[in-house]
Amino acid sequence: MGTRIAIVANPTSGRGRGGRLVPRVAGLLRSMGVDHSMHICAGPADPERLARLAVEDGAEIVVALGGDGQVGLCANALIGTDAALAVIRPGPGTISPGIWGSTARTRFRLRAS
Repeated sequence: MGTRIAIVANPTSGRGRGGRLVPRVAGLLRSMGVDHSMHICAGPADPERLARLAVEDGAEIVVALGGDGQVGLCANALIGTDAALAVIRPGPGTISPGIWGSTARTRFRLRAS
């Protein structure tokens, strides 16, 4: 079995581009045979809570799909864990796409068009 990935998505980020990216990201990962789960945020407490639950369920990489706030809240949930953080930016911002964490064996870069 490969690396388990959890995407924690803010569908309202990037003026709605985050929501439009969800099916594209899921489809791409599925086509690559990547074991993943998709978690859609419905409120401001969800990113940290969903990221923490994903790690508790075995995710090795948590992907924050959203803006700076989404990235920060997902990162908070990973403190003290072995999980890595990856970022998908649906719009312009100050953080470049990438992946952080020393335990990640598989690296993905997904870019919104």
